[in-house]
Amino acid sequence: MRIYALFLLLILLPVTASAEVFRFQYAEGEKHRILTSVSEDVLINGRLNNHTEIINRITEEVLHSGAEDAEIYGTFMTSEEATLPQNPDQTKNFVWGTEYESFFTRDMLGQYDVADGYFMPTVRNIPVFPEEDVQPGGRWYADGAEVHDMRRDFAIPDPLIVPFTATYQYTGTEQTEDATLHVITAEYSLYTEYPVPRNADDSFPVAIMGFSNRTIYFDNDIGKVITWKETFRIVLETKRGDRIEYRGSSRTEVDRSSLGNRAAMAAAVQEQIDSLGIENTAVTATERGVTISIENIQFLPDSAWLTPGEKDKLALIAEILAPFADHDLLITGHTARVGSEASCQELSVKRSQAVADYLKKLGLSDDYHVFTQGKGSREPIADNSTEAGRERNRRVEITIIE
Repeated sequence: MRIYALFLLLILLPVTASAEVFRFQYAEGEKHRILTSVSEDVLINGRLNNHTEIINRITEEVLHSGAEDAEIYGTFMTSEEATLPQNPDQTKNFVWGTEYESFFTRDMLGQYDVADGYFMPTVRNIPVFPEEDVQPGGRWYADGAEVHDMRRDFAIPDPLIVPFTATYQYTGTEQTEDATLHVITAEYSLYTEYPVPRNADDSFPVAIMGFSNRTIYFDNDIGKVITWKETFRIVLETKRGDRIEYRGSSRTEVDRSSLGNRAAMAAAVQEQIDSLGIENTAVTATERGVTISIENIQFLPDSAWLTPGEKDKLALIAEILAPFADHDLLITGHTARVGSEASCQELSVKRSQAVADYLKKLGLSDDYHVFTQGKGSREPIADNSTEAGRERNRRVEITIIE
């Protein structure tokens, strides 16, 4: 299992760098996950409105690899957690967000070809390499684009494309524990104006401007970007004349680990659960990974407060999950159908968050690798008209995400 979380692993040892020909390499069937965490301040007309933490979780699979490019299928999920200025120490809880799908090609130099209508990938053609070799200190230029989804905030139905020209520089190499990484900086500025539709709302963005500065770590032996970090500032000007500013930083890690045989892994986890005598708990291989379903999970009545017995059960499950600490976890709450669906939904969200918070308290993972969601009573696994059925439906699922 090879995890590239190199913000912690980079060892800044000098390595003599020579001219390099940079190329991406693709292998049919390869899969990987990209996890970007963003920390940004949001200002409106110069005043701090909130601080937002954002997680972008991307999975990519190479469907076909040819001599010049590769066809890639990607899923993209964004989760946001906003903190108001008056409550800076608010606990982070990243709710599993809406997923996007995208099909695209990327060539050996890094150029994307994405069909119209896809919102993802958001940043395209970073990095793009030149045809010729590059000496340390060498510079080159390439066009790219940011693609923004403005449907929620501004009711703009189509992807909003903001072009840029990036300036690249190859600065040299850095040595990690198991690879020589080539360090490349990428800088670009943004400025685009948009015509205002006749009936546009006053919040319609008439201009976007800003910049992005990135440091990219590339393993040329395997043809992969391993990690990168970024600082940015984006300003939207609206028809009303407001200025909405986003400024902050991001870091990205690439993970090529895999659960391997999911059915075998689920059987092994189930065996451990049975040997520890953990009741009302079943394990299945799913589309997302391996799911541990804790049925009849006990909270204080009509609340999200775990009982002491359930905390003991979760502590045992956390020991079983420890070998998968490098994977993301998705905690899903379900309720029996008692009361309105709205109240069931709210309770399921709170209970998923309670389990996630307790697992994090046990040290199993951190805020940026645990996601929650509530399903209310919409996905029963038993008859809600009987007490035995309601007990089964009152469950929390912990999924080790592939």
